[in-house]
Amino acid sequence: MRVRLAIETSNPSAHDTGLPAPGVAIGSLDSGTLRTIDSEPIDTRPGADDDLLPAIARVFARNNLAPRDLDSIAISIGPGGYTALRIAAATAKMLAMATGATCIPVPSALVALAAFADRSRRVAVALSSKDQTAFITAFDLASPAAASPPGRLMSAPDIADLPADVLLADRFFPDAMKAATLCRGLPLAPLVLEPRACLAASIGISPITPDTLCPLYPREPEAVTKWRKLHPPRTGA
Repeated sequence: MRVRLAIETSNPSAHDTGLPAPGVAIGSLDSGTLRTIDSEPIDTRPGADDDLLPAIARVFARNNLAPRDLDSIAISIGPGGYTALRIAAATAKMLAMATGATCIPVPSALVALAAFADRSRRVAVALSSKDQTAFITAFDLASPAAASPPGRLMSAPDIADLPADVLLADRFFPDAMKAATLCRGLPLAPLVLEPRACLAASIGISPITPDTLCPLYPREPEAVTKWRKLHPPRTGA
């Protein structure tokens, strides 16, 4: 049996108790269609960033699978936590290079959309909230041409013109943006990012080689910003 591994660890710190947890899932590709077989959560407690590979090992062992059975790896590429995305991308690349599997980059907004049960006509997904902004992707489910639109960083004033009937957001959604959402009368729903949804969202996305797999970051990493401040470019004499 050839399987696809899905990794959804893009925003582990945003997980709320009672919602499906981030982690990994496996699906069968033998019948020509993707069938979910099993999933395994990761430990989301602070300091548990090294549970990804053990989670993969657990779900493979439980289903009597070996590395040679791996056909492809679907990875939720963000936007999300900088460290979490780097760990996930590095793990996916390592496994792909070791086994010959291909990589399938899945925007995390598509994962959230796949996990959303209420198929409203227009759904917006807010990710990577920070400094009174969030990366928002708006989907019009009635328009196939708009199935995977580009997202962008938005702030509170942008909510007024957001083409959505419902907004998916986590607990880090900025207060100003939340107030603007409620003022407009736009319903807020919990953001769910879980591996079975990542597996489902990977269907139809073209595979890529491991060397071209990159996380999606909406902002310059904070470490780079600090470096620029500490080492400003030299000006001419």
